[in-house]
Amino acid sequence: METSGLLKAIAVAASLALAACGGGGGSPKFNTGGDSGGTGSTGGTGGTGGTVTVQVLKLGNGTGSGFTSGALATTKSVLQSGSSATISLNVVDENNAAVSEAYSVSVNSNCVGTGLAKISKNGGDVSQVTTSNGLATFSYTPQGCVGTDTINATLVTETQSLSAEVTITVEQDQVLAVEFVSISKNQLSLRGIGGQETAEVVFKLVGAQSAPIIGEDVTFSLSTTEGGISLAPGTSTGVTDSEGKVTTVVQSGTTATTLKVYAVHDASQIQGSSSDIVISTGVAVDNRFSISYDTQPANAYNTDGIAVSINVIAADQFGNSPPDGTQVRFVSPEAGKVDDACSLIDGRCSVQWLSASPRPADMRVGLLAYMRGAESFTDVNGNAVYDGADTFTEDRAEPYVDANENGMYDLGEFYVDTNQDGDRDLGNNKWDGPCMQGVNAAAICDGESSIFIARQLRIVMSRNDACVVAITGFPAPKPAGGSIDLTVAADAAASGVITLDDCNGNPWPKGTTFKWEVNEADTNILALYGLKAGTISNANLDNGGHDFALQLAGNASPSYTSSKQGTLKLTVSFPNSTNLEFEWRIIYPVEP
Repeated sequence: METSGLLKAIAVAASLALAACGGGGGSPKFNTGGDSGGTGSTGGTGGTGGTVTVQVLKLGNGTGSGFTSGALATTKSVLQSGSSATISLNVVDENNAAVSEAYSVSVNSNCVGTGLAKISKNGGDVSQVTTSNGLATFSYTPQGCVGTDTINATLVTETQSLSAEVTITVEQDQVLAVEFVSISKNQLSLRGIGGQETAEVVFKLVGAQSAPIIGEDVTFSLSTTEGGISLAPGTSTGVTDSEGKVTTVVQSGTTATTLKVYAVHDASQIQGSSSDIVISTGVAVDNRFSISYDTQPANAYNTDGIAVSINVIAADQFGNSPPDGTQVRFVSPEAGKVDDACSLIDGRCSVQWLSASPRPADMRVGLLAYMRGAESFTDVNGNAVYDGADTFTEDRAEPYVDANENGMYDLGEFYVDTNQDGDRDLGNNKWDGPCMQGVNAAAICDGESSIFIARQLRIVMSRNDACVVAITGFPAPKPAGGSIDLTVAADAAASGVITLDDCNGNPWPKGTTFKWEVNEADTNILALYGLKAGTISNANLDNGGHDFALQLAGNASPSYTSSKQGTLKLTVSFPNSTNLEFEWRIIYPVEP
């Protein structure tokens, strides 16, 4: 007897049993035919002789006479790793007709289970597919799987458990490239000074479809072994893992240098190369620590929230960057708000200072940046360590903010108390920096292993105003309602220097523009020489104002018979859109 016939027999027997029990009101979990039974509470009158039917499903591929039970269909039976095949399945009824009801079918394979292949649909990995009019498709892609892999599909209903499968052969892929993947640290410290001395370097073997190739032998080497640079024991060779990756470990040496790691696939001799690894001290030194700003003077005399970007760059004695993540700290004890720290990336980072109260009377704010580092020294014998042959030029005291700009520390000024002893300590007459005896036994290590190196700059909060503070060669400008004459004779010249500031002893704010011009009753009588126009950018903050050297030259052959008048005018336009003007009346006397 066929399976379908057996199920039908069971259904009929179940129907007769229900009828014998007098119905029961509710229907079972089968599709039923005929009327329902009696009420059941009084024994019932029995049903009308209906039968219970169960839909029989089959899982395979195709429909009708072309249906094959238990087998999935594939567009390719042989694949290379990284290429794909489309797998299809069909759910049909007992007559091999496609069923309209949607069913969820689980799909898997041995290689999918171990991560060496994937099953996907519409661009995403899946473990189930849903039929539409009895059909479902999905993609199978090996990713390191080699040999045969059987793809299984399983459909479980309340009455059936069905399965189908197909086997695909995955050919061994050809290694086409050894790709550099990553490095844990691209800068290592010299061996023996206590910094980061090892780095993991990862490569990947890939084939024609960029799929990983597993189980292959790889040999590593270094571009240089200067100073004892080496591969860690047991990492000079490796075997690619389930992702096609293989790892080695580099150990630094005692010489500052740059190197690469090479990885060679043993069977094909195809080679890959890492990015550069820098071996250096990694300790910032005092004379290679710098600070700058992007906008000065700031238009912040009476405005809060004006931003100034503060930038720092740090390097070790070889000019290499300290390790990424090294902290630089900032303080602005006189005025404003500054970010407390930034982390170096490739030797540089930035913070932002914002104008805010209180404001010092001179509107000049000292800002300090400091970090752990070493004092600079002159490497006389070129052995890269501080020893008896060398000298250091700056014996650094604890950093401070020179609030009054007199070039020395005064009691009450902010300082960084490195050792927390409550006093500002001077230098110790010793070179302070990392002990380098692990690099060279001749190194001297009697100073501190590190100190705070620092830089300070001056932020000026300028105002939108202009005052003449000094004049040589010219008279003062014309006051309101007054008249100050500047006489320029024919074939002669009047020269002078005029200095202006923001009326508070500081330069004008960045973005301020100025323009000098001569207005004449007649043309070609007078010529003006000097810087006639411009825009204030990053002014010299040590200069309290702006010096303008001007020359007014008269026409050598005047054609006028009576005295003429004109005006020398300066127009200053500030970032807040206000303008100020200064004027001198020019007299051109008639030549006798």
